[in-house]
Amino acid sequence: MLYLIHFSRPFHHARHYLGWTQGPEFVRFTPDGERMLFVYQRHLELWHLSRRRCLIQGQLPGHVTDLAFSPDYEHLFLLEADGAVSVCHPGLLTHVRPRARLRWHVGAARSLAVSPHGRTLATAGAEGVKLWPVARLLEVV
Repeated sequence: MLYLIHFSRPFHHARHYLGWTQGPEFVRFTPDGERMLFVYQRHLELWHLSRRRCLIQGQLPGHVTDLAFSPDYEHLFLLEADGAVSVCHPGLLTHVRPRARLRWHVGAARSLAVSPHGRTLATAGAEGVKLWPVARLLEVV
């Protein structure tokens, strides 16, 4: 069951059933705050909050362990369980670019973040944090 919060009445919830047996694993606002991305297993949905409607439904290429939007909303970075990073345009979630392997981590990276200016991607693994230039990463993928 997924609950969309009615922001004008914060203590009352409007229910919307999506056929999921559990709640989403990830919830992310888009940088403009107008949309929200829900991920459950390999299924994703992008919702427009004020219109209360689903804009996009799709399937992810693999099991995602973390994800982040670029500040300009041009890219969505998906960190997969094997440590690969996939990149797509949020409006084209069904067209995910090939994966880039981030080889610095001994094991798979566990989380990622995009800097506020959008030029750096940070990944964290068991041995620490690594910073990646987004422009070079986008050349690879």
